[in-house]
Amino acid sequence: MELVKKLEVTLAGWYKQVPFHLPVGGRKWLSENVWWIVLIGVIAGALSIIASVQAFLWAEQVSRQYRESVLYYGITPTVNDSMAMTVVWVSVLFYVAVIVLELLAISPLRARKKRGWNLLFLAMLVSAISGVVIAVLQTSVGSLLGTALGLAIGGYFLFEIHSHFGGAQTVKKAKPAPHTAKK
Repeated sequence: MELVKKLEVTLAGWYKQVPFHLPVGGRKWLSENVWWIVLIGVIAGALSIIASVQAFLWAEQVSRQYRESVLYYGITPTVNDSMAMTVVWVSVLFYVAVIVLELLAISPLRARKKRGWNLLFLAMLVSAISGVVIAVLQTSVGSLLGTALGLAIGGYFLFEIHSHFGGAQTVKKAKPAPHTAKK
């Protein structure tokens, strides 16, 4: 967890140097409303996972029937879809992990607790790992670039509200020196 904290501090420093920021009112609005934005994302993500799994199961069945039919005619199947299906299932598992982390973040985000922000940050890190793993499995530089772009944009908005969840070091006002009576 210490590594995640160091990464948070490093990224906070990077995003602080970005030359453009949301207006103060925009950051405040986003920090107050991020919980329901995440809730909508969780619902849409859950529906997407259900539809994806159904589509993948259908595609697996079609692929199996194709292999069986070409073998029946004595033709060697030219399609090797085992790696493609591996990539699909790995990506679904990562996506489920991200959705679960976001679901766990909703209540603390609503209460504007740092734990909610931390869970969103962790979901972003899992998404980054997912993007790298999928890019390696697919040997796709484009996938890696898309992941980097998505993380840069998502990280921008996440770190724009960082201070609203206790993420920024707050400067404490110096206590005035006690008045001493002059003699």
